[in-house]
Amino acid sequence: MSPDRNEDRALVDLERREFDRRLGAGQEAEHRASLAGSGTQGQLRQLLENPIDMGYSREEPTHEAGLLGRLVSVLLIAVLTTASVWAAREMQRVRAGNQMINEQLISEVQHRGEARAELETDIAALRAELEQQQELLAPAPAEETDYLRMLGATVGTLPVEGEGLVIELNDTAVTDPLGRIRDFDLQVVTNALWSLGAEAIAINGERLSGATALRSAGQAILVNLVPLTPPYRVEVIGNATDLQVGLARTRASGHLAMLRDNYSVGVSITLADELSLPAATTTTSRGIAVPIDEDEEGNLVR
Repeated sequence: MSPDRNEDRALVDLERREFDRRLGAGQEAEHRASLAGSGTQGQLRQLLENPIDMGYSREEPTHEAGLLGRLVSVLLIAVLTTASVWAAREMQRVRAGNQMINEQLISEVQHRGEARAELETDIAALRAELEQQQELLAPAPAEETDYLRMLGATVGTLPVEGEGLVIELNDTAVTDPLGRIRDFDLQVVTNALWSLGAEAIAINGERLSGATALRSAGQAILVNLVPLTPPYRVEVIGNATDLQVGLARTRASGHLAMLRDNYSVGVSITLADELSLPAATTTTSRGIAVPIDEDEEGNLVR
């Protein structure tokens, strides 16, 4: 083979390799382009099929949780409102029941008070009738009659009248437990008056006797088992001047001054030219104390 033909053949081979190389490069570029096109089309297809962004899709569960929280809040509010309404109705029912009980108690107290007043009137009438019958059956000498009347006035079985003192005690206007008159305060005053020679004492119209109980029940002060309300009017029959001067020297005067100055308790002491006190309601003997007779010389006869 001639050298010229060999050169031509080598040149043709070189041109074919170059052509193949360019052809392969074009196909690879076309393939990459097709891949790129398919990727773009895939993104467009995903955008059309799922228009909501992934960030929004992640928030969807949170939105549902918010709705659930609102529902729970509404249910809780409804439960609390129902419970409040039920509690208010129950309290109203309890208050109505308590008010009914209070009204019944007040009515019972008023009824018992009226019955007691009627019994006291009957007792006074029976006492007067008994005295009249005793005088008709066995009229006593004038001296004995006077002695019996004086004895009845002393022990409290007869109403009395005369000069004396009026001591009025009243609770303070401020709602302070220490500014309220207690049974002890009245006991201090009445004991001092008895020691000064008082002949008869009454508190708010209740005559004191040897059988009188002056005590408290709760916030009420009882005299002869009768509840009293302030102001407390202590009426004393006796020598008005001696009682007033003597009271200023007793422990009761300092006690009243302490109540007036420290707790603003109302205290007033006035002279009275004429006082009228009723008979005591608790003078019945228990039947245990029996009087002892005396002989002509004054000796006790047992």
